[in-house]
Amino acid sequence: MFISVDMRNLEKALKDLERARSKAIPYATRAFVNDAAFEARKRWGSEAKSSMTLRSPWTLRSIQVDKATSLADPAATVGSTWDAMADQEDGKTYNRKGKYGIPIPGAAPGRRKNRGRTPAKNQLANIQVVGGGGVTGIRQRRNAAAISIAARKGGGVVFLDLRRTKGLYRVSGTKRGIKIKKVWDLSKKSVRLPSNPMLHRTLHGMMDELPRIALKATVFQLRRHKVFGY
Repeated sequence: MFISVDMRNLEKALKDLERARSKAIPYATRAFVNDAAFEARKRWGSEAKSSMTLRSPWTLRSIQVDKATSLADPAATVGSTWDAMADQEDGKTYNRKGKYGIPIPGAAPGRRKNRGRTPAKNQLANIQVVGGGGVTGIRQRRNAAAISIAARKGGGVVFLDLRRTKGLYRVSGTKRGIKIKKVWDLSKKSVRLPSNPMLHRTLHGMMDELPRIALKATVFQLRRHKVFGY
């Protein structure tokens, strides 16, 4: 479906408002600026929903509008209080800090309603790693000791070095059937977050909508001042 906006309607409305009540034009302008800003916030949120894995409502709540208040020079600002949204827009490389690599959530499809989320028990801040009991030597021996100790304790999270990959693994089950599942991968020395220009797409997609928003703000003032035909 193609949507077109006839600019002649907006031009006519502005001329009618100027003739009937020229002092109302700044009010229409300010309303247009604010309405456009809130429309941008709405569309930016939709872009975030469709192109990001949202693990909490905070991402959408971080997108806020600073409304225009001045009539002489109305200006509204749309932005995010979360710095990571800027990283999404431009992309960013995260380098490791410390002995191990960048923590990346392990694959955990689970049920559909939980897909893409990190359960509370697997969040880094909530994990306590089970030690290896002071066992040294080759990595196979260290891995076996860590798994054995975690199993005796009824389960837990251990660090395993599998040569090609390193990470945190959750150990569960009993000696008859021990289950090991990766919860965090620590193999990557750096991770590149690709550019996801959500705001750019938002503003580009709004270009055809701006005349309609301006016309709505102008018609509101025309009706407020009871101009015939509106």
